[in-house]
Amino acid sequence: MTAGVPSPGRPAASSPLFPAALALGTTAVLFLVQYRLGLNLWDEGFLWYGTQRTLLGEIPLRDFSSYEPGRYYWSAFLMRLWGSDGVLGLRAAVAVFQCIGVFLWFLLLRQGCRQRSLLLWCAATLTLAVWMFPRHKLFDITISIAFMGVLAFLLQRPSSGRYFLSGLVLGIVAFFGRNHAAYGLAANLLALLFLRVRGEPGPRLSRALGCWLTGIAVGLLPFLPLLATAPGFTRAFLDTLAQTAQFAEGDLSKLPAPWPWLAVSATRAPLAMLQDLTRGLFFLAVFAAGFLGCGLVFWRRLRRLPTPPVLAAASFTALPYAHHAYFWPDSSHLAQSVFPFLTCAFVLLTSRPGRLRQLLVALLCAASLLVMGPMQPFWRDKTGGPWTETMVGGEMLKVQPRLASELKAFEALVEQYAPGGRNFLVAPSWPGAYAVFRRQSPMWDSYPLLPRGEQFERQELARIKAAAPGFALLIDFPLAGRDELRFRNTHPLIQQYIHDNFIPVETPDLPSSYRVFVVP
Repeated sequence: MTAGVPSPGRPAASSPLFPAALALGTTAVLFLVQYRLGLNLWDEGFLWYGTQRTLLGEIPLRDFSSYEPGRYYWSAFLMRLWGSDGVLGLRAAVAVFQCIGVFLWFLLLRQGCRQRSLLLWCAATLTLAVWMFPRHKLFDITISIAFMGVLAFLLQRPSSGRYFLSGLVLGIVAFFGRNHAAYGLAANLLALLFLRVRGEPGPRLSRALGCWLTGIAVGLLPFLPLLATAPGFTRAFLDTLAQTAQFAEGDLSKLPAPWPWLAVSATRAPLAMLQDLTRGLFFLAVFAAGFLGCGLVFWRRLRRLPTPPVLAAASFTALPYAHHAYFWPDSSHLAQSVFPFLTCAFVLLTSRPGRLRQLLVALLCAASLLVMGPMQPFWRDKTGGPWTETMVGGEMLKVQPRLASELKAFEALVEQYAPGGRNFLVAPSWPGAYAVFRRQSPMWDSYPLLPRGEQFERQELARIKAAAPGFALLIDFPLAGRDELRFRNTHPLIQQYIHDNFIPVETPDLPSSYRVFVVP
């Protein structure tokens, strides 16, 4: 029988081609049903703007504020292939990366789940679909799945090549996100410790570590061209590392978690209360999958009991990713951290007796739909009132009426005060406005949410003066509900410069917190 083709009587889901086909179909459906729906001018706009600047030859981190360069070069490469610098081209590029993660997750379930019935695959597909949120963070979700995949591969049969591959993935991930590299490093170290408990057939420790470290070094090679040929990149990279450390130590890491018991209230609508209660339970589950999962795996190891490699890999990955969920405890960060828990859950649930297994799997799927279904653009479009079709950067999108109105009002400002390609300033949010109108931000930090110190602010102020923007839109809102994180408090010098050198104008079609200042 030809490899990869199921023999007569053999379930199609047992074929190695099945996860690939399911991943392609799932990703394609998710993309096609909502690729024109919605727009996020904040975080999605930040990625879109950075990718546009990369297409124009600018260097991430050096020439504009960004995440690590990997996601920008990935998106820019694919967007150049299909000749688009719009948000639809960006979404298609991200969907290709997403498909890798979906495929790896289905492979993990195929390896780790004892029972792979039609119900399991349907429930797993629905569960995955609703947790693929938000679109601009699918890089992050895919990376968490990749760590589980490569660690499960290593734990299944340790060898020099598999140690090298684990390090290689870790190094490559560093090119896409330093925080994920830190999480992956922690998961890798747990896996290495696990393999050394009670001994493990395979290469000796010195050889294993050598192969692993060599893999990391090879994975970091994409940084070399930037470090060697882009003057100023090294300094910018080190500066942003220091800023990341400051951010991680700040008060934002102490935002209150949505514990399930806080959702219970006699005055709340039952459905909203149930949604928040279930979301809180997922936050607890992410935490439990890491700590209890690692405890269970190491306990079994000490007693020489067999442990499914997928369960061990998911537990090791869940522990560091719990930090990601709780650092900024909202639905977006929960979705970026939840797949290790979901993997543990499906592996454990499929080991239960038949009817109980089916009930628990269906319950997990239903809970996921309850929490994350309403977050998806398709769901919001169908249940939140009619959305409006509007042209955004030359592409037709369907967005919420309020956003369509704001974009129309902003377009009028651009035509009146910044015609002919002239710059404008938007702060602290809406970096996507630069991408919509193909303009360069007059500030290095196109998304200036947090304070960076007086010296940095003076450098930004010099850039603004040199760019001579035609108008400025300052959005007055307290980040994380904290008044000290309003733009006027985080960037007082720039705020004062705008007040001293621009004049305010009335903009009745924009919210009252959106204040417009124009050149006299």
